[in-house]
Amino acid sequence: MPESAAREFPQHSRHDQITMETTSIRLPIRNLPEHFDRTRITVVLNEIEMALMDDGGVYAQTFADSFTIKIEVPTHQLMDTASCLKGLGLI
Repeated sequence: MPESAAREFPQHSRHDQITMETTSIRLPIRNLPEHFDRTRITVVLNEIEMALMDDGGVYAQTFADSFTIKIEVPTHQLMDTASCLKGLGLI
């Protein structure tokens, strides 16, 4: 390719960050459907993450405290997330 046709791309340092808008969904643990074992909350979190990835193609991060489960998802995948969570009986 001739030099004049070559495109220049900006150089990024390793300190540059790519940001993405995320949405947090909070669900009360006490409202989990019966098929989720509330005594094994880490298993529940993994099941939610796996279902979102397998069924909806959504990469999610899940967290829990004593009362709530927090699910963080990319905002542009919110509709896929809602559909999957509805299928799981979470919303």
